[in-house]
Amino acid sequence: MTRARLDALRGARAAIAAEVRAHVGAGAPHRAPDDAARVERYLGELELGFRGWAQRGATRLLRPVLGAVFAPPVGAGADDGLDARLEVGGDVATVAAVGADALVFAPTHGANLDAIVLGLALERLGLPPALYLAGEHLYRNPLVGRLMGPLGAVRIDRARADRRYLAVLAAYVAALAARAARR
Repeated sequence: MTRARLDALRGARAAIAAEVRAHVGAGAPHRAPDDAARVERYLGELELGFRGWAQRGATRLLRPVLGAVFAPPVGAGADDGLDARLEVGGDVATVAAVGADALVFAPTHGANLDAIVLGLALERLGLPPALYLAGEHLYRNPLVGRLMGPLGAVRIDRARADRRYLAVLAAYVAALAARAARR
């Protein structure tokens, strides 16, 4: 998916929301009176806020910052610290060829920085930015929370056991994936 495609996804929010409403039957006569309002609230929480300019700017800023944090080898520039420690393996050529259409990454992670490092690795390989699901806990820091959406995060609450929320979440992710695959 290219940056332009991600921007197009962001622009298609209303269509995605309509697909989700139709899929979950929001406001159907057999639903509770407050069902449509609940679905709208959940859609607002999940709303994709990706901004290509924010992703590009953050990538330019984070590479040297993380490079300095990851202690570059002696004699290397500050930008080299992260790249020196970032190891990308596997069939990168195949991933790059498929990446122009759509890729779904489902990495396990051990730290909150992992999504950022994955984004930087994708950029290093020449792949477009990725959308990713981000746990509610990442939004507790107001600064980080305000940056997550524009960088491609879709906010989810993994602790929420509400079946209606889970149905809306599943329909939302399916609508995003379908749109990415059609492009």
